[in-house]
Amino acid sequence: QRNRERAFLEFEINEIETAQLRPGEDEELETLYRKLNNGKKILETLQSVRDLTGYDSAQGAGDSVGMAVRELTRVTEFDSQLESMSGTLQEVDSLLNDFNRELSEYASKFEFSEEEFKETEERLNLINHLKAKYGSSVSDVLAYCESKRHRIEQLNDYDAYIKQIEEEKEKALKKVERVTKKLHDVRNRYKTVFADEICIHLKELNFLDTRFEIHLKDAGQFSANGKDEAEFYLALNPGEPVKPLENIASGGELSRIMLAIKTVLADAEDTPTLIFDEIDAGISGVTAAKVG
Repeated sequence: QRNRERAFLEFEINEIETAQLRPGEDEELETLYRKLNNGKKILETLQSVRDLTGYDSAQGAGDSVGMAVRELTRVTEFDSQLESMSGTLQEVDSLLNDFNRELSEYASKFEFSEEEFKETEERLNLINHLKAKYGSSVSDVLAYCESKRHRIEQLNDYDAYIKQIEEEKEKALKKVERVTKKLHDVRNRYKTVFADEICIHLKELNFLDTRFEIHLKDAGQFSANGKDEAEFYLALNPGEPVKPLENIASGGELSRIMLAIKTVLADAEDTPTLIFDEIDAGISGVTAAKVG
């Protein structure tokens, strides 16, 4: 099974490494692909804009603005207020001239290459294929590859890997046993205090000669609550041995016992309101009044 996993991982790593990916390469290629895919439209638009704004066309805005500058300059000597408008128009002429020069430079450098377009498309398809298998970005794909290299190192030295995780397990087990023992000691120390407080409230609920105890036993496995299993024991009459609460208490008695337990825990639990369903069922007289 390790050999099969190793062979599969080597295939995946080789597939990724052969591609020689660079972080961010997919975004660069997508931008270039959009540009090349729309190359004809870009060139046509550039030519149209150059015709509309240029200086070598009768319809070009450059020629029109240049003529306007010359016309306005001839009359500025007759009114000084026209000088500021003439200056503004000359700035427009200068900006338009700069724009056309920049536009011409871009157009002269822009070349559509069928070979470059094909190479870009093939490279982008390869990257998208790898992203579909190994991650949503090039960085994710490279991180996936690195994690699989680490896994191969584990498989190549499997005995050492098993020994390492067994040691980690042993450390974790000792730690959880230490914490569980500490938790058990706290429970053991306070179970009598807790039970005595419950007994006080039980007497207020007309359990006059009741004994209440909490027994702790090993649950046999760890959980978020430790390794203890707590069970409530109760004796309702004098001279009787305590027995598991679930075996001897009636429904009405369980309601009153739960009320006593919740009263003791009220300060510790963040429960502002408790709702009991027919807590007075099966009781009457003085007991019902005390429960109320």
